[in-house]
Amino acid sequence: MNLFISCAGQYGQKLANELRAWLLSFNQEIQVIVSAEDVFSATRWQEEQAKLSNVDYGIFVLTKENINAPQMLFEAGVISHQTSHLCPILFDRLDSEIEIPFRQFSFISFNQEAVLKLLRNINTALSLEASNEQLADFFDKRWSSFEQAINAILEENKYAHPSKIRYNVAVQNQVDLDFSVAHIFGNDLTNLTIKDLPEKLKQFVAHDVEEKYKLYEGQYDTEIPTTFIVNSTRISTFFVFTDGKSVVLFDRARSQKQTMQVKNEVYDVFGSVQFENYSLYKKISNQDFFAVKVKDILYIPGFALEDNSDQFFRKETVLMVGYAVYLETDDLIKAVNENDSNSFTELYLIQNMPKILTSKAALAKQFLLTTK
Repeated sequence: MNLFISCAGQYGQKLANELRAWLLSFNQEIQVIVSAEDVFSATRWQEEQAKLSNVDYGIFVLTKENINAPQMLFEAGVISHQTSHLCPILFDRLDSEIEIPFRQFSFISFNQEAVLKLLRNINTALSLEASNEQLADFFDKRWSSFEQAINAILEENKYAHPSKIRYNVAVQNQVDLDFSVAHIFGNDLTNLTIKDLPEKLKQFVAHDVEEKYKLYEGQYDTEIPTTFIVNSTRISTFFVFTDGKSVVLFDRARSQKQTMQVKNEVYDVFGSVQFENYSLYKKISNQDFFAVKVKDILYIPGFALEDNSDQFFRKETVLMVGYAVYLETDDLIKAVNENDSNSFTELYLIQNMPKILTSKAALAKQFLLTTK
């Protein structure tokens, strides 16, 4: 009976700890785990991954302070693959301030009626077997002090500044999309090549995305759109190419032409603001690589976020869905062309990847370090 409370930020942590204490006062047999502040540190990664893989119920503490917190977005991605019992709680946010992916879950605002319903759901989902009378008795005795403690934390932090990036969310725009490998790339990967990957993603946009979210723009203007935006959030993808031991990285710092549209000049995996990810052809110069056959593809749980605001693009957030593409070692090496002065790809052992990484490269690293 593992219940995980996801949170971020100083007072988000306080709210989560208060919620944990209250739930344990209801039933001490529940294993209530709260997000660690250093969930993304290398020393704690395997421990946190193990915790997330055994979650039976997930609660997300949503505050203005932790809008778009990468840690919580990652935890939502992982936990949603473990259980369907997930509940975001809005403490000082409006319904219209809920970002993807939390809007796909049944969320509640912090109030007496909603929290009682949540407690009943937890009782059922975790088979705690408390009777309606026991639930009502507990609630009558414990709600007032619990509410006061929560309100004290909210009052103390009512002037806390929200995160820099926020979604412009319209509640009516609820979009459910299947990013699974089977749905996008198919169940049979036998004859799939690197060249096929962008085409599969382009077909996904054409067939799965509502017309009102599709975007036709710039050099990618075609009859089939390759980009879509939901609630001022551009949805995009990235690939990490690996043989299970090594990984190919793109050195942005040495590649001004390819990185003129991004602010950070660090090591990266292969992503694009366009969903179909055609920028692969700019970043990998050896054309033989695109004929390479794919061994396997794994979905990377969680999401990477990037702020895509500069002179080239409107102010927007990019939410990036990732895939680990497994290749034979000899084929992986083809992505690194040392004889081409225009090639900026390098091969690294996974455990020796540089510390300075983009958000999507960091997410990929964490996934590869814990995946056999």
